[in-house]
Amino acid sequence: MADGGYRLQFFSPANNPGYGKLFVQEIDKNGNVLWEFKNTMGPDGLIETKWVHGGP
Repeated sequence: MADGGYRLQFFSPANNPGYGKLFVQEIDKNGNVLWEFKNTMGPDGLIETKWVHGGP
């Protein structure tokens, strides 16, 4: 990211085609977690966001 931090993300597909989870974490340049959340995705897009750390 522009400020020297990192955005880490990976997608884990579900057993049902078109569904899965997108895990996202943003950390600053010192390694502190700024945001961490999980998006549940379906064939039509985002179903739900669950915040683990930070959030709106």
